[in-house]
Amino acid sequence: MILSIFDHLWQSTLFALVVGLLVLTMRTNSANARFGVWLAASLKFLIPFSVFVAVGKKLEWTGVSASAQWTLVISDIARPSSLFPVSSANTSHSYGLYVVMAVWALGFVAVVARWGVQWKRVMTAVRTATPVNLGVPIDTRFSPTVLEPGVVGIKNPVLLLPTDIESHLTLAQLQGVLAHELCHVRRRDNLTSALHMVVEALFWFYPLVWWLGARLIEERERACDEAVVRGGNDPAIYAEGILRVCKTYVGSRLVCTSGVSGGDLTKRIESIMRNRMVANLSLAKRVLLGFACSAALLGPIVVGLLDARPAGAQSGAATNQLLSRVKFDDSVIRISADYTEKSGDVIRFTGNVLLESIGSDREPIRISANKASSLGADTVAEGSLKIDGARKSMLMEGLRIEVDGYTLTSERAIMSAANSTSRTSFSMDAVEVVPTPIWKSLHATVPGN
Repeated sequence: MILSIFDHLWQSTLFALVVGLLVLTMRTNSANARFGVWLAASLKFLIPFSVFVAVGKKLEWTGVSASAQWTLVISDIARPSSLFPVSSANTSHSYGLYVVMAVWALGFVAVVARWGVQWKRVMTAVRTATPVNLGVPIDTRFSPTVLEPGVVGIKNPVLLLPTDIESHLTLAQLQGVLAHELCHVRRRDNLTSALHMVVEALFWFYPLVWWLGARLIEERERACDEAVVRGGNDPAIYAEGILRVCKTYVGSRLVCTSGVSGGDLTKRIESIMRNRMVANLSLAKRVLLGFACSAALLGPIVVGLLDARPAGAQSGAATNQLLSRVKFDDSVIRISADYTEKSGDVIRFTGNVLLESIGSDREPIRISANKASSLGADTVAEGSLKIDGARKSMLMEGLRIEVDGYTLTSERAIMSAANSTSRTSFSMDAVEVVPTPIWKSLHATVPGN
């Protein structure tokens, strides 16, 4: 699980790096365009590339073929954790996983609770506010609080204004502030901010998501500034209005409440006063953005599509090879799985792994586990277990199976005990098969081993 999260963070970080390079080419373009690109980097954290790869693998296109080596290289880049095999024989890391999950849960609850307190304060201000008609197309209310002007809500937004705002701003300055808030409504900034808040809550431990949040706030405010000035408002009057609001009122700390004081205020004022013409995206930049979007969406699907057949072929070959080696005079271990990865002498089976014992009266297999508990009961056994001694299905952690020159390890497996119609079998998500040093030394001169 931790390795899967590591892979997802790596992929999302790489995607954000590409987005950052694209933004560098868009410095002279509109802030709205840059905001859209940063938003894509944020939403990537909610959509793992593995989802698109799985879609590609589900597609059955018989005309597709690819080099197994090529797909393995792509897999290593997309999932760097696969380059570091982790033994499952010791479950100490399982307890570490529980600790990590507990720490994450505490951080998640702390972040959400802090936002909940802030949201409660804002909603209290909304409920106690007085409706007012200022000629704007949304619900507008005066609030006695010292919160800056801001839009609250997503489906039915409410424009919340301080009661005494008209005494601090001129009519022209107030019109500029109202135009800024209405721009937030048209852009649905509260919705996009709420989506990024989900990202921040889930990945609160990762500094990059908070940095992305700062970029989103900066670009959304500059996008509204550009729209206000483009709408005919005087830049100097509008900038002075923003400064007066920031001097008089307190900004909301809740990201999904769109105000006027967000982002780097100094850069915003400088940009407003320069009032430069914003260049439209050139054809080359549009093509570049289109290519990047297509690569991000279709790339993983294509990889999964190309990897589907070679993976199946590789799985069959590796399984057959294993069957030919893991044999005894009158007993065999059979492994079936959806996917197989081979790195050197190590073979890793993943996806609906089923390990079956096709044995004889004697016991050529040694099974041990760090912990085993009977399913449906509270009985827990520690240490070495034997197939013949297990008469019930058991959940086994730190499973280790030794079979004539091979060691099979799995973090967690369900063992179904033998009965009159079937032999002992193990179901698991993944298992690693490693030849012992003695086996490798005995077969060092055998071709193909």
